[in-house]
Amino acid sequence: MKTLALIAVLAALASPAAAQFPPQNMTSSRLGDFTVHNGTDANGNTWNGTTTQLGPYGYSNFTDSRGHTLNCTSSTLGSFTTTNCN
Repeated sequence: MKTLALIAVLAALASPAAAQFPPQNMTSSRLGDFTVHNGTDANGNTWNGTTTQLGPYGYSNFTDSRGHTLNCTSSTLGSFTTTNCN
């Protein structure tokens, strides 16, 4: 559930270069401590990325087939989560 919330926040904060984030038809699967994401956006570009949670901190890294990247960190304190992307 936290991954879905993080993806929603990432979508709201995505830069113009990554305007099609998050991809449609995204699939996610667990691989150890990481969640691996794959999808295709409305323009046909593929997105790949990983998310991991270390205590109250989350780290996400995404790259699309055009070479655009989106790197985000989040921190949770109680019921508040702050996310920063670049």
